Amino acid sequence: MRPLHSASKKLSSNPHAKFCAGLEKKSLGYRGGKDFIAASSPPREMGVRIAITGGIAEGKTTVLRLFESLGGQTISSDAIVATLLRPGTDLWQQLRKEFGETIITATGELDRERLAQLAFGDPFMRRRLNRLLHPAAFNAIQPYLEGEASAAPLFIEVPLLIEVCLQNWFDRIIVVQATPALQQARLLARGIAPSLARQMLRSQLPTRAKVPFADWVVRTHCSLDEVERQVRRIWASIGR
Repeated sequence: MRPLHSASKKLSSNPHAKFCAGLEKKSLGYRGGKDFIAASSPPREMGVRIAITGGIAEGKTTVLRLFESLGGQTISSDAIVATLLRPGTDLWQQLRKEFGETIITATGELDRERLAQLAFGDPFMRRRLNRLLHPAAFNAIQPYLEGEASAAPLFIEVPLLIEVCLQNWFDRIIVVQATPALQQARLLARGIAPSLARQMLRSQLPTRAKVPFADWVVRTHCSLDEVERQVRRIWASIGR
């Protein structure tokens, strides 16, 4: 197994190095050190940790589940965040205080579509959201990264891996990539309004900028059978 990713090596060879150098991150609304950046690495050697990253609606969850079906341990950051956002949690309270009652439904649930409209429509709002959400999500994931080593590889879905500089916490990186047209079609199929879907895609770091950080790329603008074949090839090569 190769050594842990070196931030200096990755950053020196990639034009998007500024995302981990503390410069202004215009596409996601970050502003250097004022926002959450996790550039350190785990305190000791663990079992193999593999990050699955990519943009919205590119098939990260599908790829994660395929690795689970092959025997991998899996953790979904999205599922963790959903737990953190349940009514009454600390993060729910912070978001309610920060953004007001308009993001809370009549039943007390967080109105995620309304929150997305606010965040993706205004870079300042997005920064406010990121400053609350990202540290909470990382704190929830960190125990899994520092837990006891296991014989089975650990796959963790981390959508903003590159943007918040978490590369050094992982031994391998898988980037999941689809075409922008397919991303938009998938968002529309989820019931997201076309204008919001466009805002969401425009606000994200393009997945092509994440590819240079990858050990493997899984392309999902193809049949599920082909996606599964790509996943099986990666599974067979892990640990070599």
